[in-house]
Amino acid sequence: MRNEFPKVYQHLTSNFLEVYGTFSSLFMTLFVYTCPFEQAARLFELFIIDGEMVLIKLLLRMIEVKEKKILSLQDMELQQYMLMGLAKECTSQFQLAKLLD
Repeated sequence: MRNEFPKVYQHLTSNFLEVYGTFSSLFMTLFVYTCPFEQAARLFELFIIDGEMVLIKLLLRMIEVKEKKILSLQDMELQQYMLMGLAKECTSQFQLAKLLD
């Protein structure tokens, strides 16, 4: 993330968000709690086939499409958005296939 989205990375760190800690719950739950059931089931299938790289690719794509919003948030709003809002918003607005293209 530091290389792909340096502005977002700097923004998170300047708001005292540790990148690994911020996204660990999404990886541990495979985004299941933030996606509609059909998308969560498909993501689980992709995870079994491709491993954790599919999760990394998904997260980076979500950051890409929501970069402006992420950069506009501060402190607790930013933390809450990164923990749950980012994934929920992206999976409600985009099909999983589009996010993984």
